[in-house]
Amino acid sequence: MKVLASGLLVGALAIGMMSCKSSTSPAGEGSLSMETSIPTATVQSMTIKGEHAEALNCDSVRVSRVRLLLSRIKLQAINDDSGTGGRDVKAGPAVITFERGKITSVFATTVPVGKYDRIKLESHRLTPPEVIKWSGDAVFGDFATTDRPTVIIEGTVWNGGVATDFVQTSDNTENLTIKAEPYFEITESTATSLKFDFDAVEWLKVGGKIRDPRDGDNKNDLKLRLKTFFKLMRK
Repeated sequence: MKVLASGLLVGALAIGMMSCKSSTSPAGEGSLSMETSIPTATVQSMTIKGEHAEALNCDSVRVSRVRLLLSRIKLQAINDDSGTGGRDVKAGPAVITFERGKITSVFATTVPVGKYDRIKLESHRLTPPEVIKWSGDAVFGDFATTDRPTVIIEGTVWNGGVATDFVQTSDNTENLTIKAEPYFEITESTATSLKFDFDAVEWLKVGGKIRDPRDGDNKNDLKLRLKTFFKLMRK
């Protein structure tokens, strides 16, 4: 009887330990990556001539590169609080780049399984000590100026066959929350890849016409419109 009782006690303890272990183990994780681009089709369709040329003082506009300076990127699940919820997938300061004709990797990591529908981009403006630290740096140097921009947009304007480069900057520190349409689900068995694009055509088109980014009257409006033309989707 003592042997039987001992065996039952050991078995009960083993079951209890297994139960405790399973209840405290972390949830499963899956792999997630994200890439950026300015879609080739978007850039090719940016040349709008004819009826718009006179009003715009230019024949066509092309955006070649967009850079954002961030303090972090957060991935948010469907039920996460949009302000404070989420999981860091990239810490900063960091620069993410959207470039014409090029796909750029932003991150590759593992995250808990679940349904997600947003990424939050937390803007970062370099502090004066950081400006000194990063001055001349290959990645952060263009942000380490007296203006301390958070966004840099580069491109070319054509007028009468003459190309003129432009650079537009913004020091706006407003965070951007980009919603995925539709939501995407992370599973343990499938690697998930996100496509994060900048829609340059829609950013520059207003009322069927393209705004010249060099025009002072357009600059503020384009800065305000910028946040609405990033698109996130599953590849």
